[in-house]
Amino acid sequence: MTKIKVRMLVRLSDLQVEIFELAPEGNTAFTTDGSHRGKLSKDLQQIDAQWTTATTGQRGQLQMRALPSVACAPAGTA
Repeated sequence: MTKIKVRMLVRLSDLQVEIFELAPEGNTAFTTDGSHRGKLSKDLQQIDAQWTTATTGQRGQLQMRALPSVACAPAGTA
């Protein structure tokens, strides 16, 4: 498990987003060298974005969907 800080910028005119992951705790191999760029849905319930690292150009896909209710806890505490 890795705990990270997240910073997200949203351009209100077209709901473009850029998400940065910062200060990982728990996994020293966690990569924060880049950002997720994509779009927030008009109903603000979904984000579809692509991760691109700054140094290597590696890519990954991020798809997030809102849930009516969810609780997060570290593994083994729930």
